[in-house]
Amino acid sequence: MMKVLTACQTKDMDLQTIQKGISLDTLIEQAAYSVFEIAAELRPRKVLCVAGSGNNGADSICTARILTNNSIQADILPVAPAKNKSAGYIKQMEIARKFNVKILEDKETQYDSYDIIIDGITGTGFKGDMDNETAFFADKINTSGATVISIDIPTGVDSDTGLADEHAVYADITVTFSVVKIGHLLYPGCRHCGKIKVADISIDKSYLDSITRYLITADTGKALLPRRYGDSNKYSYGRVLILASSRLYPGAGILNALGAFRSGAGLVKLITPADSSNVLSHEPGIIYRQLNKSNFESSDLKEIEQDIKASDVILIGSGLGKNCDTFIKDAFRLFSPKQKIVVDADAIAVINDLDRSELQIIITPHTGEMQRVYKNLKNNLFGAEEYAAAKNITVMLKDSVTVITDAKKTYINTLGSSALSKGGSGDLLAGITAGFAAQGLDLLQSAVLASYITYKTASSLAQEMTEYSVSPLMIANNIYKTIKELSDK
Repeated sequence: MMKVLTACQTKDMDLQTIQKGISLDTLIEQAAYSVFEIAAELRPRKVLCVAGSGNNGADSICTARILTNNSIQADILPVAPAKNKSAGYIKQMEIARKFNVKILEDKETQYDSYDIIIDGITGTGFKGDMDNETAFFADKINTSGATVISIDIPTGVDSDTGLADEHAVYADITVTFSVVKIGHLLYPGCRHCGKIKVADISIDKSYLDSITRYLITADTGKALLPRRYGDSNKYSYGRVLILASSRLYPGAGILNALGAFRSGAGLVKLITPADSSNVLSHEPGIIYRQLNKSNFESSDLKEIEQDIKASDVILIGSGLGKNCDTFIKDAFRLFSPKQKIVVDADAIAVINDLDRSELQIIITPHTGEMQRVYKNLKNNLFGAEEYAAAKNITVMLKDSVTVITDAKKTYINTLGSSALSKGGSGDLLAGITAGFAAQGLDLLQSAVLASYITYKTASSLAQEMTEYSVSPLMIANNIYKTIKELSDK
């Protein structure tokens, strides 16, 4: 699985590699050769290699020398201050001079005369705001018209948060080494990265054994997909109870139920206060009951208590409305630690009333809902991890990049698109999560698989239908295609 690192972890990994005998010079040569190969594929006539004072600058200088040595004109533009040059930078500049690589001063640089500009100004250590000099060079790169290749991460992007300075470089290609960093994946940083290419160099990969942040890919989905057995029956794949909808939001529970049923749960029961009986026209295999009122009330729990006790997974919250806090809190008192609880939408706020939950709970907020329950939310990834740890729950924080964590492991889904930016997408995702939880996956695994299948299906549909026209119901009706792709791999 593809691991995702912070800047500090990247530095530690490099240090561990060097301590085991792979020199910094070797790593610089390997990194530069990877950048050279990618640049050479574009068949440039002239390349400008912009070099900051650190090891990214050393990589850029080394790339210029390799290009020159392979008969491609490459000029070096040093933008390093007189002080604070790394040992790697100094050594690579000495070698470049011996190879007669042209070294420029800014006043003689015609940026628009180059086919490719290699951005090696700042690397994974960048934080905060650019200084004026760095911003000047970044602006020159951005307005050059050249194809821009950034080394490791575009200048001006924070590799831990994805935050980007207003002058940050916009790369066409970002070449990173052995692993991706958080800033490659989160907005707005990912917009600056262009196409990300991961080049393999001789880092000590045993370091990655301790890393518990992962990028969700098709291989992730394939590894998690529950098996189906010939000698099974409906009880083999779990019982899902959905407490959802209201008079104002009758569709939420329908999408919950379709998601749970289409993802393979054995029995799906939907109980709603008002009429959501249209669910049966979409899938008559769903068990449906309504209570003939506008909203759930605590008194309803007597009528549905046995349904709660008989369920393996309970999904609560979608479409309930703002007036059901008491019902939700009282319902939680009936839940068992043996059950898996998927908490969506209006039920999420109740989690703040729990100190550290003894229940198996996943909450599925979008960023706005998360900010309401966790006022300290500054970064989606670290904030989700902090909240999951504080409450002893799993969090699926839905956004253009979705973060799923139980504070022990964290998964990042970058497959989101505007095709999902519609009411009901979250209801469907919650239902699919419940469906996989019923089949034996834990809540973290269920959310990871559900998010991959939902997002990948939406993306595939958008290629034909456009992102304007894809609907949650279309996704529900087509998740079988993504599931088939995973099962065929």
